[in-house]
Amino acid sequence: MKTHNIHKLLLGLICFSACCLVACDAEIETIGEDPYQGGREPLGIALSNRTPSPEAAYPGDEVTFHAKGLLAWAEPEQNQYDFEFFIADEKVEIKTATDSTITIIIPQNVSSGITHILLQGQVFYGPNFSVLGNVRKDREWGLKSGVNGAILNFLEHNTQARSYYLLGGFSTVEEQPRTQLAYVSNRGVLANQVSTYYNVRRPLRLAVGTGGIFDRNQETLSAMSYFSDGQILLSGTFNGYEVTSTDNSSTYAEVNNITILNNNLTLDTMVVQVVPWGGSTETTRPVPRFNGGTLQPIIRSFVTQDGKVIAVGNINTYAQADYSRSTILENIYNYYTVATAIRMERNGNLDPGYRSGNPIGGAGITDAYLDQDDRLVVVGEFTEFDGVPANHIVRLKTDGAVDESFMNNIGTGANGSINMVRYNKNLDKAVVVGKFTTFDGKPRQGIAVLNTDGSLDETFVSREITGGSINFATILNSGKVVISGSFQRYDGVARPGFLILDEDGTSTQRFNVPGTFIGQLYQAVETQTTTGSNGLLLMGNFSRFNGEPANNVVMIEVDFD
Repeated sequence: MKTHNIHKLLLGLICFSACCLVACDAEIETIGEDPYQGGREPLGIALSNRTPSPEAAYPGDEVTFHAKGLLAWAEPEQNQYDFEFFIADEKVEIKTATDSTITIIIPQNVSSGITHILLQGQVFYGPNFSVLGNVRKDREWGLKSGVNGAILNFLEHNTQARSYYLLGGFSTVEEQPRTQLAYVSNRGVLANQVSTYYNVRRPLRLAVGTGGIFDRNQETLSAMSYFSDGQILLSGTFNGYEVTSTDNSSTYAEVNNITILNNNLTLDTMVVQVVPWGGSTETTRPVPRFNGGTLQPIIRSFVTQDGKVIAVGNINTYAQADYSRSTILENIYNYYTVATAIRMERNGNLDPGYRSGNPIGGAGITDAYLDQDDRLVVVGEFTEFDGVPANHIVRLKTDGAVDESFMNNIGTGANGSINMVRYNKNLDKAVVVGKFTTFDGKPRQGIAVLNTDGSLDETFVSREITGGSINFATILNSGKVVISGSFQRYDGVARPGFLILDEDGTSTQRFNVPGTFIGQLYQAVETQTTTGSNGLLLMGNFSRFNGEPANNVVMIEVDFD
């Protein structure tokens, strides 16, 4: 009897344990009843992550997804469904359903994205679905691992078409060390640190000192431009550039946020006499041939047609080394009060005639461009510039004086700050984005296209933007406008963060099939893909493109026909 009772006890424990395990598994694998008050009953349906048929489709095509438990909530014969189906948060038409499949019709306006079924307020997610169109990622282009920091700007090589210098705030490219500067071929292949067109190992350094850079993460490069002889103007936030290097170490020359490089990115130097110091017998050392700069970061710099240098930013101090008083270890500087925009000679000397030496400018500068006639357009948070009312935008003539005709055409300007401006030299037009709702009194939801004389291009009018804002825009040579931002819907359609708009601001479906974009674009460059097709090289500080991971750079193919 005792043995029988023991057997019964063991059997009971086994059954109890099995029930617990089943209950736990069920809790993991399915949606069960919420044990807390207000919990929902399980609905018994699911949308499978299996690949649909077909796996990608155009608007108007039928696509079948795998599911389960649908017939409990549907009467296909009467075309009645208690649930709804979505692609990228856009509701789609259900064609038919079985207990294990659901067939839908791709709507005429939709982007690629995650699918889901909505039933009684509960969401059942499915696979990411690709909507086909005229835009697709070039998966053969290099830089698979991308860049570990923001790409702020670029420069196309003057003899190697579609090969680019990338610059910004990164320290690795393709997991290889690059201090804020890299060179990639026309197929996106990263160049060696010592190559024909990129002959530097560690161009920037960590520098410390009062008012200096304390952290390598603060070093950024923001602009590069060519001189007519092939030398390169480089600017940003840095105060040292490599002079010589070995495999293990580098020596640096002092610079102040701007300098001139040779065509292979080596520093353009000269040898100067200096004062002996600390018992040293050395009286000469190499220094940058360009002897000028600023104590504050430079946002944009430009080379004028006559070979002069313009620097723009929230700057107030110009610095120039006095080598007659400097030593082998330390530069002695002369300082001059300046503001916002300065012009320098090719050797770095400050041009006293630019802006008539006026030290007063606008506060809160965010961006600038130099037009094809060497006139400087500056944008930002300011409402006055050099004593002239200027609502967040101003143009300076070639002598630095405020261009009154441009200001008259701007009218009342933007009613909020302008954060970015991009200029298309071929079209001689610019596009501005920012925190404004009107431009020259006309409704503009954070984006406006301007003609060369400053007047508003009234052809382009953006449609309703919801779920966020635009933080980037640029004009292509075709007149189309590329935008990105935190917005979720455009003109009532789910368009999560990236669009290629027509000249009038409409969103044509075939150009707007990419899914979720997350982050900030800084540049969109018209180029060619690895197959020779029309391409856009997108660069910035973003983590996803078309719903896929993307580390700050991606090449896309765009069929404009």
